[in-house]
Amino acid sequence: MHRKPLMFVGVLALLVGLGVALDARIRDSAAKSALSAPLPGPRAAIASETPPSPPPQPGLLAATLRDLRLVTVRVEHQVSASAASESWRGDVQASVSAAAVTLFGVDLTALTEDDIRVNALTGRVRLRVPRPARIATEITTPASMQQTQVNVGWGRLRDVAGEYYLGLARARLHEAARAQALSPAQIAEVESLSREQVSRLVRAILGPGHDVEVEFRPDEAAPGAPTRESP
Repeated sequence: MHRKPLMFVGVLALLVGLGVALDARIRDSAAKSALSAPLPGPRAAIASETPPSPPPQPGLLAATLRDLRLVTVRVEHQVSASAASESWRGDVQASVSAAAVTLFGVDLTALTEDDIRVNALTGRVRLRVPRPARIATEITTPASMQQTQVNVGWGRLRDVAGEYYLGLARARLHEAARAQALSPAQIAEVESLSREQVSRLVRAILGPGHDVEVEFRPDEAAPGAPTRESP
């Protein structure tokens, strides 16, 4: 009468035992797989990195920069000019002041392979270029907005003699701007901006991962005087 419950309990115990044994075997197999899997080492890390770009060829880089010809920097400054006349009828003095812009350029057309040094290990590029030189000057303040001053003697007319010499002063503005020397601070600014422009240009050509250093040729004067500007 009590055999069926006893059989049921026996079958249930057998199933529980099989489940425990199966779970233990699965856990043991997973642990062995984890131990046998290769650990990520230095080789795997190196293989996953993007290989660096090859070092640039100085000759090819020089040819590319020569084709670009010029890198320019602009400097804003104030300029003044005057004109005067002495006469028994009275003197005339006229002066004018205006804003001007002078463009300086680094001439890349003369670059050679010898002007470029490349570190094959680090990819660092050292570039030697000509110093920036004046290439153009422009008066940017319109004549109607220029600051003027006219003084005429007792026997001279402001509308005649004054305007005549004021016109002469305005005509001399451009020449005065071309002849104006840069201050030491302006020279430093022109050279710094020129190095930055050339460095940015080279990095754009070579792509990321290259450190670029730009220096000027030591045998050339600083950009303080107009040396290459056309009349």
